[in-house]
Amino acid sequence: MYAICHLSIVPVRKEPADRSELVTQLLFGDLLEIISEAGNWRNIRIMNDGYEGWVDWKQIRLLSDEQALIINSCPVILSDDIVHSSTLPNESYVNIVLGSQLPLLSDSQFELGGQTYLFAGKTIRPNRPSAISVRNQAMKYLNTPYLWGGKSPFGIDCSGFTQMVYRLNGISLPRDTWQQAATGQPVAWEDGLQEGDLAFFSNAEGKVIHVGIVLTGLQIIHASGMVRIDSLIQSGIQHGESRQQTHSLHSIRRFF
Repeated sequence: MYAICHLSIVPVRKEPADRSELVTQLLFGDLLEIISEAGNWRNIRIMNDGYEGWVDWKQIRLLSDEQALIINSCPVILSDDIVHSSTLPNESYVNIVLGSQLPLLSDSQFELGGQTYLFAGKTIRPNRPSAISVRNQAMKYLNTPYLWGGKSPFGIDCSGFTQMVYRLNGISLPRDTWQQAATGQPVAWEDGLQEGDLAFFSNAEGKVIHVGIVLTGLQIIHASGMVRIDSLIQSGIQHGESRQQTHSLHSIRRFF
């Protein structure tokens, strides 16, 4: 059984309860597979990254297998505005945030679950990534507050940030930091870093716990308290104001 997110931002929780930990979020247009049920909750798998969790059944819309197949096979079109309101026939709105998928968009409208949505905002068809396009998309999230499990310009965590920036550039990353650290190609510091590389950071036990995007001039943009730009040094991250080292470098990975 399949469903789609038809609301702006939907919480995905670790357990089937409103008080359970937020593990990630659905954005408008995310396609999901329903694995099991527990009361008003549905255990789901997000199609674009395979992540699993629990959502309230009232916050998703069921699809037939045929509808899901059509949406899953259509060209990816994403919203390229921080937020833009999509209009429904009853003159209500759905606020669609940066990086949300717009399934079957044509002539500024698309149909979802029997509803016709009008969307006149900016869109992007992710293609070949470049250092400039990665930087430009990353800067749209600057000053976004940190939110564990967040994926939107109104609250985001470190791996959600890198996942969304890369998604807007046509590269699919896993959801969690440790998963992302196992992908891409390793890069040695002495070989030189490129803008758009991902830098990973570890705790005292060597566990990967943080990630950010390398910028030119040995800077890094990352979600720590908020999405911010700090200095990248060979041993880790140097905070821009305090000049103290806040994270210990684990590895660098390249994806394009």
